[in-house]
Amino acid sequence: MPSLNHCTFMGNATSDADLKYTASGFAIASFGLAVNDRKKNKDGKYEEVPIFINCVMLGDTAEKMSQYINKGKPYYIEGKLQIRTWDNDQGVKQYRTEILVNNIQFLASRDGGGQSSQRPQKQQANSNTDSQWDG
Repeated sequence: MPSLNHCTFMGNATSDADLKYTASGFAIASFGLAVNDRKKNKDGKYEEVPIFINCVMLGDTAEKMSQYINKGKPYYIEGKLQIRTWDNDQGVKQYRTEILVNNIQFLASRDGGGQSSQRPQKQQANSNTDSQWDG
């Protein structure tokens, strides 16, 4: 049976991108994204409730784009959902749900300011980098 793992989000970065390298020198950039959801409160009125999403970029995309991911700025991302597991120092299994970003677009800021011409507008990630990630 065919399946599909594709996520699309638009929201504001909750942190600057954090670029790190594995022991083998493979680049990994991570950042948070806040996306608002509308929920009905106990009074029956709708209110916006933030959802916080962990985002990861790999390889060349991580190196190129991490310098442009800034806290508070709006972004459109596409990617796939992944759940990583590892054992912590006490031997307890830990889980992290995140979006492996394969497309990112920078959106105009809320204050109406334009985008810098120095900043890339869109980056398509290389999906072949998945197997290179050892962390």
